[in-house]
Amino acid sequence: MATDPARGDGDAGACEAADRFASVLFDSLQVGVAAFDEDGRLVFANRALRALYQLPAEDSGDRAELDTLGQLVRQSLALPDGAALPDADHPVERALGGETVDGAEVRITVPDGPPRHAEVNARPIRSTDGLRFGAVTAFRDVTSRHRADRFRTCELLVARALAEATTVADVSSAFTRAVAGALGWSHARLWLVDEVADVLRLVGQWDAPGRTLDSLTTATITRGWGVGGTVWATGEPLWIPDVLASDLATTGDFAERMRRAAASGVRSVVSVPVRDGRAVLGVLTCVADHREYDGERLVQDLGSIANQFGHFLSRRRADDLAVELSRTRSDFRTLVGEQLRAPLASIVRHAEALAATEGFPAAHGPLLRALGRDAAAIRAITDDLIDLTTLEAGLAGLDLCRFDLAAVVADTLAALGPTALASGVVLHRGLPEHLSVRGDVGRLRSVVDAVIGDAVARSPGGDVYVRLRDEPGVAELTVTDPGVLPDVRPRTRRRTPESPGTGGLGLSRSHAIVRAHGGTLTVTYGYHPGTTVTVRLPIDGPPD
Repeated sequence: MATDPARGDGDAGACEAADRFASVLFDSLQVGVAAFDEDGRLVFANRALRALYQLPAEDSGDRAELDTLGQLVRQSLALPDGAALPDADHPVERALGGETVDGAEVRITVPDGPPRHAEVNARPIRSTDGLRFGAVTAFRDVTSRHRADRFRTCELLVARALAEATTVADVSSAFTRAVAGALGWSHARLWLVDEVADVLRLVGQWDAPGRTLDSLTTATITRGWGVGGTVWATGEPLWIPDVLASDLATTGDFAERMRRAAASGVRSVVSVPVRDGRAVLGVLTCVADHREYDGERLVQDLGSIANQFGHFLSRRRADDLAVELSRTRSDFRTLVGEQLRAPLASIVRHAEALAATEGFPAAHGPLLRALGRDAAAIRAITDDLIDLTTLEAGLAGLDLCRFDLAAVVADTLAALGPTALASGVVLHRGLPEHLSVRGDVGRLRSVVDAVIGDAVARSPGGDVYVRLRDEPGVAELTVTDPGVLPDVRPRTRRRTPESPGTGGLGLSRSHAIVRAHGGTLTVTYGYHPGTTVTVRLPIDGPPD
């Protein structure tokens, strides 16, 4: 910095010390500072400004270097969207013209470097008597804030696209366009895993207008091949700040392909896995035409957006699976209802007819009766299966009426009394005199039979506690036994008049019936061996 010519020679030492102090002070600032003389030539630039333009931190004192940096400052600024900045609107020109500039947002384009965004303040430099000696500008780097704002916008665009999409193909192009726009990069590619072929398959891409990577893009990628294949194989993101300086060697021809990419304008690459939890569902790759050294932040931001797409894929697959399961249930109901029940009914009828036929050997009567009982038991299980699938599909109509649930529980306990007595089971009951509920009495009776009957079957020689109580608006049935419920999946015990609780599908059908009534069925285990089944039903029945 020049000394004040008005000072005497005796003050030269003090002036040098002041200049050194001012230089160190300006270099300590986090904003880039540039001072221009009245002719518009750069006379001072601090360390932060040099870093903004990716130049060496130390000032060499070379006049040519200052002139080069001054030209960069004058020529590198654009509007935030990248459009050309008119000369009359340039902060330096405005300050040299005597205008004060506050908070002007600009985009800074550096050769081979990533675009930066800055807020610029500019002031004319005046003497005490008002004469202008030049201008000073201050650049505050707001690239991180700008990128965060764009990624928030991108997340909203992606969320909207995912919400409106009906197929993966519909959303893939919108997804890659939104991601590339958030980055301000030239290209984006989305590959998804084709599990049958065991390859990554290209499903979406976006290129900046007038740009293409068709010569470098393949429709499929094998595991471990190239950037995308490496990310798929490792499950880890990959960042190449400069393709011409990369030592990555995923394949033997990788270096050659990087040189071809550079010839097409590619300089940096960021690729992240598309995940849902631990599973890699695809790979998102973005390509820029400049070197990129802020890769760790990019990986974090891109990973968040890629995971949005991963969750969408999982939801789509779950929806597709639900549709397929619904179709399977329908096919199952048709199979069991039309093709199984009819032969079973025929077996029962023919067995009864044979047993009643005059002259049929009496010795075969017990065999026919056993055949009829077995066929009838299978038919009962079949009816339960059809009812279960119908309930789970939401197609079952409930025959609702008011009835006394306490009387139903008492009837079940009475029917199970002989079985419990023979097994050494002691039934303890706690029932109100009456408890009126609204529901399908036939189906809810089967729930009570199943819950209490299973407890008796699990507890030979033990105690079973049955309690029914009226909570506000809720009827709660609790059955506790000392046995351990080994499996709450469908069971196939034979239903007999002596054991009403061991009906075909046990708790699975009971769950479905209780849910259809708007209630809950829960199974809990104590610290000691034992199981408690709790059924809670709305007293006024399911919502209309």
